[in-house]
Amino acid sequence: MSIQTGEQPAGPGASETAASATNGAPGGYEGVGHSLRVVRERRGLELADVSARLRIRRHYLEAIETGRFGELPGAVYINGFLRQYAEFLGLDPDQVLKTYQTEADAPLQRPVLNFPMPRPEDRTPRLWLVLGALVIAVAIYALWYRHQETLRLGQDLIRSVPAHLADLVPNPTPIRPA
Repeated sequence: MSIQTGEQPAGPGASETAASATNGAPGGYEGVGHSLRVVRERRGLELADVSARLRIRRHYLEAIETGRFGELPGAVYINGFLRQYAEFLGLDPDQVLKTYQTEADAPLQRPVLNFPMPRPEDRTPRLWLVLGALVIAVAIYALWYRHQETLRLGQDLIRSVPAHLADLVPNPTPIRPA
């Protein structure tokens, strides 16, 4: 990243020495995080102070400054941390994010969400379903009708009076029509 601050490193190997001290690798990390660290150091700010002021864990800020973006929680956090850090240092956050995206070699994109599509419903029931329901309904009606017929045929509507009670019943007198 080429953030112009107007100041040059102290000597020809100063940036390499500083980068290898933070990163542990010869040649060091020279990306967007390194540029943010250089700007922070030139302003005389300590990482602990920046962490407390931005409310971003110091570990995350160290990971940004040394280019270990894999240690950050996710792409959304990387964008937010870089934007907040750049604004705090007085840099253009959009430029910092563009530089990070080119450095990461993959522009950060929104994930594509694939929602399952429901099967379209048929407006009319299938023929086998209609026929099955009709057969079941006819079978239930036939069983009910047969049961009702057996009840009607198996019983007399008026039972005859038993013999031991017949003596108690007076002779019926026919009722004359009016």
